[in-house]
Amino acid sequence: MQQATDSIAQLVDTAARLRMVRDAQRRFLQLWAEQRTQAVTRNLFFPAPVPQRPARRGRTPRRRKFHG
Repeated sequence: MQQATDSIAQLVDTAARLRMVRDAQRRFLQLWAEQRTQAVTRNLFFPAPVPQRPARRGRTPRRRKFHG
């Protein structure tokens, strides 16, 4: 009977751990999604300034890489 009690205790312990892990995962995902949303929102409303590159005059044909 003691063995059965131990087994039940182990099962309950395992279940509690699994629940803990699941909750931690959910919390992590929520935080991650929140930060992701904030980052995207920030980029939408405050886009990072793009450095101005001087316009190239005259189109030069692309050099083809020689494979062989």
